[in-house]
Amino acid sequence: MRLEYLSEGSPDCPLLRLYDFSPPEAQQLYRVLRALTRGALIESTIHQLPFVEPVGGCRLTCHIATSTTLIRSVGNNAWGFSASAETWK
Repeated sequence: MRLEYLSEGSPDCPLLRLYDFSPPEAQQLYRVLRALTRGALIESTIHQLPFVEPVGGCRLTCHIATSTTLIRSVGNNAWGFSASAETWK
């Protein structure tokens, strides 16, 4: 599975894409995101998952938060996605 930032998108709405993945990799990602919805995880660094290949050093960290801020830049090609457990569902 590849994780890539698409710089051609709007600066107001950054575009990240996950692509080139197998069904087992999609299932593993689903399990990680599902753990966020259940509260079993508070944070997951998607780019560090063993089946994810960051393109161009793209990094994505997903968080459970009290409010939703969606995708935001947190550094050079580093992104954060913060959402409430309800939003994750």
